[in-house]
Order: sequence, then C-alpha cells, then structure tokens
Amino acid sequence: MMILGDSMKRLALISVLGCMFLLTGCNAKKLVCTSTGKDLGKEIHTKVIIHFDEKEASTVEETIAMKFEDEYKSSIDSIYKALKEQNNAYMENSGIAIKMSKGDNNIDVKVKIDVKEQNEAQNAANIVETNGTRADIKKNMEKEGYTCKS
Repeated sequence: MMILGDSMKRLALISVLGCMFLLTGCNAKKLVCTSTGKDLGKEIHTKVIIHFDEKEASTVEETIAMKFEDEYKSSIDSIYKALKEQNNAYMENSGIAIKMSKGDNNIDVKVKIDVKEQNEAQNAANIVETNGTRADIKKNMEKEGYTCKS
C-alpha cells in the first residue's frame, strides 16, 4: 500500500510539473503586449504578439480595434477607405499581410509581419521595433505605453 501511495505522489508531482512546463513554456517563445487609449472620438485597443526563434523576433502579429463614438458613425466608410489606401502601400512589401474589417462604429485591423522577409528599410518603417533581445523589445514596448507579458 505504501508503494502505491508513493507512486501516486510521484505521478501527481510529475503531472503538476508537466502542466507548469506546458503553461510557462508556451509563452517562452512569444511576447504579448497590449495597450488601450482614447483619441479624437475613438477608443483604441491594441494587442501585439511578437514570436521569437531562439533569441530573435521572427513574426509580429498586431490587432488594432478602434471603436468610434456615435457622432463618427456617418464617417466610418470614409475613415475605413483612407486607412485601407494607407495600408495598401505596406501590402506591396513582402512579409506584410494586412486584413481590415468594419462595422457600424468600429474598424479592426490585423497585421502580420514576417520579420525575416523584410529588408532594413522595411524594418525601419515598422511601428514595432524588432531589433535586439526579447528584454530590449519588451523595454521599448513598455516605454511606448504597452503592458507586456513574456
């Protein structure tokens, strides 16, 4: 009976350690940063996920959700069109994919950047600084007002 008890304890300990490894290990290769703000009649929620290969950033996923006050509802189509035209220039660059959608009073933008496919000029134009270590990138994002979890 004592052997069964010790085996169960070992199994429980291994299970707990395995779960901890899975839960913390999944985030080990990405940095998640969020920001919320209000500006000129809109509330903006931004989430940036930076994926890493070894020590370098490999891809960046950015989701921007803009919710406009009611007084801007009639302008959503023209705002959406202007943002789409602005983003079309970025779409011509390799390594960048942008998807946009709109509702009655909101516009959502999803950007995916393959850092390794871009050249130095394209990297310089990005909103998210991807040069440096994970700690450097986190520090820069936090300076820009983001809250980050790694």
